[in-house]
Amino acid sequence: MMIKNLTWHPITVFLKDWEKKTIQPLMWMRLQLVQQKESIWTIDWIPVTETKYKIDESVLDFFAPKKKWVIYIVSLVVAQTVRRDDFYIVSGKIKSQETNKIIGCSWISPNPYL
Repeated sequence: MMIKNLTWHPITVFLKDWEKKTIQPLMWMRLQLVQQKESIWTIDWIPVTETKYKIDESVLDFFAPKKKWVIYIVSLVVAQTVRRDDFYIVSGKIKSQETNKIIGCSWISPNPYL
């Protein structure tokens, strides 16, 4: 099984005994979505907008072809937009005790938006 990171950043996975492995992003390919906002109505004087994300499916098929032996780690918003069973997300986030920032994860999960 091969894992490819299609996010913008390295992903550090902490294994037992705090051993860690880092999955670097593919430098030549990062999935980017186009965000579209549309005003749909107002409640009293507050505008209500709908946000949609889109991705060029032809680019996706070229750079992330479906193969039985490859899984792709993607951002949560990509997983929500592109519902593919070979897209996984980072789960089990581990935070630094000093800074409370996410420093890695302890596992990945299948796309929950299928």
